[in-house]
Amino acid sequence: MTESRDSWLAHDAASGISDTFATFKQALDWLHEDDTDGVSQEAIEGDNFIAKITHRSTYTVTDTKAEYHEHTDDCPEDCDEDEWPYDNAYDEVGKVTYEPTREQAADDALKAEAATKINELIEQNALLRNQLDALQKRIDDFEEEALNRFRHSCTHG
Repeated sequence: MTESRDSWLAHDAASGISDTFATFKQALDWLHEDDTDGVSQEAIEGDNFIAKITHRSTYTVTDTKAEYHEHTDDCPEDCDEDEWPYDNAYDEVGKVTYEPTREQAADDALKAEAATKINELIEQNALLRNQLDALQKRIDDFEEEALNRFRHSCTHG
């Protein structure tokens, strides 16, 4: 999870400028600031937008130049130590991943918890339905037996 920062991105297509904001209202107000000159064609065509930021980039160093041998004139002829395998312009290399924001991670956790609860309720519902079916069968059997006894008493009575 990345640290908490602005959660909303607004883009004004007419100016080509985007900015981030802490709240949806701030993003909306920013987009309306330039409406005093009229509504832009881009806004009419739906090109302006406000988006919820759910993930942010994270950089992880995977290798550093300091971990490798640098050949010099002092190295012996048969030096076979590993050299920096990347361009010497870089002192490190890494990878970029996209991590959920804290808010998104919390939302995802709530959704997962809700899905688990729903599945539990579905299972409970199936069990209760089976119990209800079994009770209905017992009632039907009891009614049939009572009706047969009544018929028997009426005919042998």
